[in-house]
Amino acid sequence: MFNCSESNEVLKFKFKKLHSKVVDSVNPVNVINILFQEDVIGASDMKALLKLRDDPQQQCSEMLAHLHTSGNREAFVQLYLAIKKESHLQWLVEEIDEYNVHLPTSQQPYVKEQTGKQMLQHRRRRRGAGRARPPPLNSGIFRAIIM
Repeated sequence: MFNCSESNEVLKFKFKKLHSKVVDSVNPVNVINILFQEDVIGASDMKALLKLRDDPQQQCSEMLAHLHTSGNREAFVQLYLAIKKESHLQWLVEEIDEYNVHLPTSQQPYVKEQTGKQMLQHRRRRRGAGRARPPPLNSGIFRAIIM
């Protein structure tokens, strides 16, 4: 079952890992119409994707590529909900739900205490953290080389 607190970033990661199964299974025309209806894609994007009707796999692949580059904060939540409406794709919905996400440690989800929502936390390493720093230019090592 869909976890409403699951973030768009986690779903984006899952869709990327299950890309081939999605491309081979999803009827993109139905999904494209729902994504347009939910303001995930614009009219020009919809027209461009619908021109590829003769090759549904290419159409679905192009749609996924567009969503990955769109920056829309609800793109993959809406894609998931659109796929969930397709009764013949319940096996895919279950696979998405059950897919274990192993995000890099810099993108581990955490639960925000006040709301209980699962969020994506980005941690940045301090520049040079964990590495030895080079000696300053005025140290004896560099003076010996210069002279």
